[in-house]
Amino acid sequence: MVAQAGAIYFVFKLNDETTTNFDKEGAKYCESDDTDYFLRLICLVTFVATCACDFKESFHYFQYILRVPMRNGSEQETDALNEVKTSLATKHVVVKHGEEYKLEVSAFGGFSRWEQLVALGWGLIKFAMEVGLVVAGSGYVLHADSNENLLLNSVALAFVSQIDDVAYNFAVTSAWKTIMRGLPQFGLIFTDDDDLPYKAGDFLFFTQLLGQWFQVIFLLGLSAMLWTVHC
Repeated sequence: MVAQAGAIYFVFKLNDETTTNFDKEGAKYCESDDTDYFLRLICLVTFVATCACDFKESFHYFQYILRVPMRNGSEQETDALNEVKTSLATKHVVVKHGEEYKLEVSAFGGFSRWEQLVALGWGLIKFAMEVGLVVAGSGYVLHADSNENLLLNSVALAFVSQIDDVAYNFAVTSAWKTIMRGLPQFGLIFTDDDDLPYKAGDFLFFTQLLGQWFQVIFLLGLSAMLWTVHC
């Protein structure tokens, strides 16, 4: 994260130097004669799509953290969790509903309030860095003065956006990756059983069904906004 933050800082710095040179020469932003309009558009949209994927990861991270059950921190609860050597346990209970018996699952343990705030804080730092990258990086792409620099800048920014993934894949051991993959899932499910408290509503169903169109609209809208801001 420190390396990525440093790289984003230099992207801001390079972009500022480029705009300063444009101002000294009296040249217009995003209108270099040595660049192709269509290539500039492709590079911008592709870069913004890369950043949008990171936005989705951050959104899913916040969703997960906020859905982890909270623990009250009582001595009885702490002793129970220590006994099973875990921070989160589940309890399966058979409950009678009319003439039917249903299996209900309740979570036990999870985050304390302080742990949740720390996890959300790291997520906010990550999201702030992603916003900074898409703002500075889009300008770095749009202000390129040749087709070659357009491609080179786009590739460099794609590398910067993936520094955190590279660090995770390189530095984290297989044992820790296995632990991460084994984390329990939390959220809503699609079911016809109206009695379940974690049933997904119709609105969530349609957003899952048509969400790709919203993502395309978001991508094009964000790209157009960044083009307007920098050019």
